[in-house]
Amino acid sequence: MTYPINRGSTVAVMDREAFEARLHAAFESMFPSAKGDVRELRRGSGAWDSFAHIELINRLESSFAIRLSTEAALSIKDFSSAMRAIESIDDGA
Repeated sequence: MTYPINRGSTVAVMDREAFEARLHAAFESMFPSAKGDVRELRRGSGAWDSFAHIELINRLESSFAIRLSTEAALSIKDFSSAMRAIESIDDGA
């Protein structure tokens, strides 16, 4: 599976490894003090409060050149759900 990255009027694609690396980098830049893997982070714990959530959404949209729907943004509770929210854009959701 390839993952689309919008770039204005063109769409570039990346493989899953590159997709996950970009997502991981966005999480790491948002939560630099996270101990261990950012995949263990959960919304509502530690530094991931409501303000951090808004900033994470902004970083994801910027990193992937996408626009998340309100529903998709609110569905993000951890790394895996962020991945699903971004993937859902490709599914036309």
